[in-house]
Amino acid sequence: MSLTNKAIYANCVHKPNGCRLWKGCQTSKGYPLVHDPAQYARGGAGTVSGRRAVWERAFGLIKPGHVIVMTCRNRECLSSSHMVEVTKGQSLSMAATTGSYKSLRCKVSKIAQGVRLRVVAPETAQSIRARVLAGEKRRALAVEHGIHRSTVDNIMRPGRYTTTLAPNASVFHMAAAA
Repeated sequence: MSLTNKAIYANCVHKPNGCRLWKGCQTSKGYPLVHDPAQYARGGAGTVSGRRAVWERAFGLIKPGHVIVMTCRNRECLSSSHMVEVTKGQSLSMAATTGSYKSLRCKVSKIAQGVRLRVVAPETAQSIRARVLAGEKRRALAVEHGIHRSTVDNIMRPGRYTTTLAPNASVFHMAAAA
């Protein structure tokens, strides 16, 4: 039996804002899980992210190094019209700008190895540099700014933290244009 988005949406509650909230199996953090027989054919496990299942049926395979994020920022939503395919770095940047970065702090070192991410504004980074050089504790500055201590360390390392901004719009607009 082939799984379709129509079958997936049958297990969703439809909201007026267009969200389709999954009411089936979820991860411990509330993300939808779907049993997908197509994954067996590719040698994978039968249970996959609900976002992946919906995206692959609507738009094709997810590009390597990319993830699917929801523009509505609702974990339970599986509406394909709310999905955007972005790089992992763009996803972290989006999370930082929307305030959900705190839950992703521990993933930054794993996901963004070798990628320069700007999670604080350039003027904030300059202020942090000056305050560390003046003798303030890095941990206290990290707590004050809602960032991880390793981010403060990276701000202090030459060449490890960039303060230049790309001349582009929000990450949501960049992803939509791609």
